[in-house]
Amino acid sequence: MYNKILAVLVLVLIPTLITLIVFWADDRYPSVLTDVSMAILAVVTGVAIILAIVRLFFSTLSSTPEDSVSNRERLRRFTHACMLMPRQPMFLIILAALIVVGSFSWGLKIWGDWNDEWSGYNGGTMIGDGYCNIAVIAINGDIGIYGELYKADNDVADADDIVARIRQAEMEPGILGILMRIDSAGGAPVASRVIMDAMKRSSIPVVAVIREIGTSGAYMAASGAEIIFADPMSDVGDIGVTYSYVDNVEKNKKEGLTFVPLASAKYKDYLNPDKPLTKEERALIERDLKISHEEFVRIVAENRGLPIEDVAKLADGASMPGALALENKLIDALGDQESARDWFAKSLDMPIEEVSYCE
Repeated sequence: MYNKILAVLVLVLIPTLITLIVFWADDRYPSVLTDVSMAILAVVTGVAIILAIVRLFFSTLSSTPEDSVSNRERLRRFTHACMLMPRQPMFLIILAALIVVGSFSWGLKIWGDWNDEWSGYNGGTMIGDGYCNIAVIAINGDIGIYGELYKADNDVADADDIVARIRQAEMEPGILGILMRIDSAGGAPVASRVIMDAMKRSSIPVVAVIREIGTSGAYMAASGAEIIFADPMSDVGDIGVTYSYVDNVEKNKKEGLTFVPLASAKYKDYLNPDKPLTKEERALIERDLKISHEEFVRIVAENRGLPIEDVAKLADGASMPGALALENKLIDALGDQESARDWFAKSLDMPIEEVSYCE
């Protein structure tokens, strides 16, 4: 009875269990579908087969009467039991189980590879494809927090989307690091800080590569990385804040337009370009600019490990080429994605050829 139950377990229940696990994992972790399923198959089946062999061997050995025998006789009985095992029905069941499980495993691997390649896996929400291990997250265009309709028609860097991708990379099996690829002149200060904070808090290494431009808010975001690379000709820095706008007052006068103020508070319209800016309003704006500017300087000094006085001298709103940014310690090295690949290999203690970008 025991042998029959064990045979059913090996031949039927294990493949069924693995099949259910595979279909469950397919929706959640498709990139590791094959590895997880085959690992579980190997462990569970191996344990079951070992138990079956042990049971078979001892049942064969125990068929000989237990008497007080010499060591030579015990060795003879052991050899005899081993020779009898291939003749036992249970041995054939174990052999069949190995063939069934082996065929199932290889079939699952072939199906998993085909599914990853042809089922639209790479176009899904997952970052990895089962082979790459470094997530590539782009910061392109104006940084801000935008609605879906605005993002659909504009090339922007939405902070919420970027943070979501960082979090996903942290949670996704197989992703060992993040490459932030930056081509942005900045944007909203708070949105830039949100991205920076997500990079700093990441549980996996984050590298920033500034390509054409990484200035203002984009540089603030980049400062949250463990290391910053930039091309010698990249536009870097531009530490400062601006609220500048075009005054339409004279234009409106020429066109016969009159601004009608209707506000419940004194400064409610203070940034409206269709009205003259008063001295009090300018003072208010300059006060806010000073606060934001000082916070920007503090953030860069903290992230880059520089004296705040040194950063304050650089914070004149001017950008600089990557080569000069290196001299001023605003970046760590001149380089590109391949330079970052070398850094990941050393940081993760793995061969450089095994560092693969998800792009």
